[in-house]
Amino acid sequence: MRAWQKWFVTAGLVSILGLQTLFTILLSTPSGIRIDHPLPGRSVPHALPVTGTAWVRAGIERIEVTAENTATGATLSVTAERLAVKYRGVTAFLLSFWRAEVSFPSDGAWRVSARAIGVDGTSVATGPRTVTVARDARLREFRPWTLMHFVPLGLLLAAWVVLPLAVRRANDARLNARVALALSLVLWVDEIVYQFYWFGVQAWSAPIHLLLQMCGISILLIPLMFYTPSDRARRFLFELMYFWGLGGALQGLFAPDIGFHGFPEMKYFGYFISHGTIILSVLFAAAAWRIELTWRSFLRVAVVTNIAVAAAYGINLLFGLIPPYDIGNFFVIGYPPPQGSVVDLFATIFGPSPRYLVGLELMGVVVFGLIYLPYPIARLIRRRRTAQESLS
Repeated sequence: MRAWQKWFVTAGLVSILGLQTLFTILLSTPSGIRIDHPLPGRSVPHALPVTGTAWVRAGIERIEVTAENTATGATLSVTAERLAVKYRGVTAFLLSFWRAEVSFPSDGAWRVSARAIGVDGTSVATGPRTVTVARDARLREFRPWTLMHFVPLGLLLAAWVVLPLAVRRANDARLNARVALALSLVLWVDEIVYQFYWFGVQAWSAPIHLLLQMCGISILLIPLMFYTPSDRARRFLFELMYFWGLGGALQGLFAPDIGFHGFPEMKYFGYFISHGTIILSVLFAAAAWRIELTWRSFLRVAVVTNIAVAAAYGINLLFGLIPPYDIGNFFVIGYPPPQGSVVDLFATIFGPSPRYLVGLELMGVVVFGLIYLPYPIARLIRRRRTAQESLS
């Protein structure tokens, strides 16, 4: 590894991990409340979902959302509902995430704020953020399988096809080095901007924004994969990124978790850029290095994945001890996502966490198996072609 490559990898990892550590420390207050939607300065419709997170160490009695018209002084107040983790329709525990449905009676500028009242009398409030209410305004909610979903998928699909083909045909080491640097910069710059943005709008939360999911870990490791001087380490990282990167990012792109931050919000662009670049990086590495994956690759990644899942389970439990006192949900093994997913089916069949991990294991085998298929199929085609050529 050259000196500048060492500097680049070290600076990138230190910057991202340092930011995440700093933000976690700064926001680790005994009590707190934040609004993540709507963002300040937005034009919003009369019926508006207001969402955020709130926590009080002793427990929350209620959360109130208040809106004040800046011109008339008219006010309204709504009680927010906390999101709950449920098993078979029965609430298991409440999360720090909350949501309130606010109906503004008139157009104009409104100051929106939220307050959490603890069972011990503790009260903590957000600062006001001003939004403009207008009848013709629309929510920027992401709607899957609409134009705002098809357009980025189409652009990414074109990149996934064109770049690996061009790299493979060129077979140029200088070109490969430039592409690797460009992809690394896109991944890390996008992530740093993303982290600063959410902290700046007071919507950063450790259980959401720490890079402890498959895709987040891939963002950290892909540049390391490009620049590690060890062939053995490069092969192992490629195997891991191939299964984790493709498996995690493809699922994320087909079922995006973007909420009310659709086009043209920062989260919308950042989400598709990061997930799309993860896949592009893996396909580029496959085309440039031509590393052949075998069933041993499959087994190695399966073992590492299970070790990571076990570690994530412990980390998830530790998160319940620090603000916002939510059990973590990294690798989706803390609890079924409140918005609904296939995990609900596994929880119904096998029971609550960690028992539904059996279903996730089975799904993982299927997903990893499908991702691995191109390699044995390609080997079979080559053997048949060789056999036909030898006969002729």
